[in-house]
Amino acid sequence: LKALFCTFCLLCSAMPPTRSPILRGSARFSVLTENCIRLEYSTDQEFVDSATQFARQRPHLIAQSLTPLAEFDDNGQELVVKSGRLRVVYRDDGGAFHTGNISASFRDLGGDAEYSWDPSRNSDGNLGGVATSLDAVSRPVLADGLLSRSGFFRFDDSGTAILDDSADGEPWVRARASGQLALDWYLFDYGSDFAAALSSLRAVSGPVPLPPKFALGSWYSGAWPQGSQDYEETVSEYRRHGLPLDVVSFRKHWRRGSTAWSWNRELLPDVEQLLKYLREEGVRVAISSVGPQEDAHAAFRAAVTEAGRRHDEAPPLDAASRKHMSALFEHVHRPLEEQGVDMWWLDGHDQDLGCSMPALRVSLWLHELYFRHCASRGSRGALCSRWAGWGDHIHPVHCFGDVGTGWQGLANAVAAASTAGSAGCCFLSHDLGQCHAPKGDECYARWAQFGSMSAALRASLWRGAPGATPSLAVSCQLRHALMPYIYSMSFKCHEDYGKTHTPQGSGTLCSRVMSARLQWYPTTSSSRICSTYSSTTVESCASASSAQARAGFGASPNS
Repeated sequence: LKALFCTFCLLCSAMPPTRSPILRGSARFSVLTENCIRLEYSTDQEFVDSATQFARQRPHLIAQSLTPLAEFDDNGQELVVKSGRLRVVYRDDGGAFHTGNISASFRDLGGDAEYSWDPSRNSDGNLGGVATSLDAVSRPVLADGLLSRSGFFRFDDSGTAILDDSADGEPWVRARASGQLALDWYLFDYGSDFAAALSSLRAVSGPVPLPPKFALGSWYSGAWPQGSQDYEETVSEYRRHGLPLDVVSFRKHWRRGSTAWSWNRELLPDVEQLLKYLREEGVRVAISSVGPQEDAHAAFRAAVTEAGRRHDEAPPLDAASRKHMSALFEHVHRPLEEQGVDMWWLDGHDQDLGCSMPALRVSLWLHELYFRHCASRGSRGALCSRWAGWGDHIHPVHCFGDVGTGWQGLANAVAAASTAGSAGCCFLSHDLGQCHAPKGDECYARWAQFGSMSAALRASLWRGAPGATPSLAVSCQLRHALMPYIYSMSFKCHEDYGKTHTPQGSGTLCSRVMSARLQWYPTTSSSRICSTYSSTTVESCASASSAQARAGFGASPNS
């Protein structure tokens, strides 16, 4: 009888497969994909079902029953969660998750290898992620990425702001309820199947958007003060050399003061005519962005000041305030866009903005609002910004900071770019010829070659290294010839991130070009460097790229 009773209890402890989250004491478990499980702990059992800045798609997965079935066995001492090849064991000891009460194991497809995880092993074997900035660093410092030789990665989303649906259909941020200890973890389990890990990131956090075609093209981004005549001469130089030019970026010198939104009329007295000229030349305009000042400040203050108060008593810009951000776009951005601005460059200046919500990831939130603003203008979202951390892959195009122009700076950029895709940062660009460190023709030529294979070729230096002009010219032409292929791969990245996790991805064509043509000549001249990119290379790439486009991946350029 005792044996029968034990068997009966064992059978009763195994619950039927379910898609619903399972609660055990202060812990809750939700299997989101075959390779991702959410682990929550809340001492007051106040769990979050709303989307967060990272997990934007999670409520959709649950609402549409897209999550896999999972089995839960509870024998009173430990809870075992099983889904596919994943097994999580939790022992409720009255404390938050720690190495002694939770662990996981994952068996590779075919059962040849088993991977184990506990909270103490999150960084073991990690292959690296994105460096938030390369400003004045001797070597890149990489955050952890999704991919790891340990076969697991845990992302901690605890305490971050959540997104709630609002009356106008656009979710807005709010702080989580202030309670006692709460943990919100996402455990990605994939073994050696890295593509499955990337697919799960897409499912939980959202797909990588397809940027407008012009944003992936050739940019001019001079980092020194320039007047209208300088910009016009630069466009003429591009045309004279037969180089494509898609975007001209106005850096900080366009505005009057470091945090201003007013045109610097000393440098650009006829900026309206300049913007008209650029539009006629088919060139888009991007300008750097910070906060409302000077010319636009009066309209902004009038829009955000509460009734009965003077406008000079208006509070500073609050990134968490719907009223403030709506006024920013309506009274500051739209007038500039009506003059001819197409795109915004957010250069990590969120420290210049106020925020009434400490848990809000301000940079990530600003990127979201700018993308919404682009959609309100009837175009696909695009901006140029520094990486804002996990979840920012849905806001391309990204860039590093003020990277040194020397050989060490180039080495840092290459190293950092090689791992960025493992955090979803698929469209990463670089300033070619920044404003730091010694400049040389050969080093700049190498930067140009590297830029031709990046998300966008953004030349910051044109006249500072005249000997490198031939190499820059061939790099621009190569980039232009490859554009049908690059854009097709970008579309595949948008459609199925996981199999193609960078715009060039494992891009066989681009990889062949890079390995065959970018040979290392430490002491050679820039003319010898230029010869490694022969005209035959450009012509053959153009032919292969056109064939790739005819294969059926071509998406609309969408101006």
